[in-house]
Amino acid sequence: MSYNELGLIQEEMQNFNKSDIEFLRSHSFVPSFPLATIGIRNYASFELEGDGVTQASFELEQLYLSAGLPILMDEKDAIAIDGYVSHNNFSSKDAKYSSFHVNSVGIPLAWLRQVNPSWQAAAFVMPMANKSSLDNSNWSWQTLGGVFGRYVQSETLWWAFGFYIDVGGSENTYLPYVGASWEINEHWSINAMLPWPSILYAPDDNWLFTLGSSP
Repeated sequence: MSYNELGLIQEEMQNFNKSDIEFLRSHSFVPSFPLATIGIRNYASFELEGDGVTQASFELEQLYLSAGLPILMDEKDAIAIDGYVSHNNFSSKDAKYSSFHVNSVGIPLAWLRQVNPSWQAAAFVMPMANKSSLDNSNWSWQTLGGVFGRYVQSETLWWAFGFYIDVGGSENTYLPYVGASWEINEHWSINAMLPWPSILYAPDDNWLFTLGSSP
């Protein structure tokens, strides 16, 4: 990264600090919205269905990378343009089915508004293309998205609710999203978000470990 690029990022961070938008009211190493992430997920049992019936069971290992560019529009509004890539390895648990992998590329677009000191509203959409290693496989499309609200009750506790969709993949998903996040201390946080609760641990401002479920 060049000196000029670093200077632009620092200037944008200063603009966010001067705006009305609040990400955290207390000091925590757990980021509210990480700008860049490299992660690994493991699903010990992942079932593929067809005609409403489970066809095969796999173990899913996922390696993913995401990075975003937040842009402050005014004192209360911001947008983010991101990039997302992942490699998903499906290991078959049944000798009748072959193992395979799927590569995915997505472009998330997000919007955030600071409604007042206690409330935030947000929305995102991510078109994503997928390509598997199976014979005669072509690129396929799916779209993820959602609308959310967040209420900050105190420096260490906030509530969230909204609606999440995932359409165009193997099956369409429509889920309500509700829960709370409690910051125990600067290293530990609990996300009691349904349907994806998790425990987060950040030893410093460079590392974040998550135990739980995710979409």
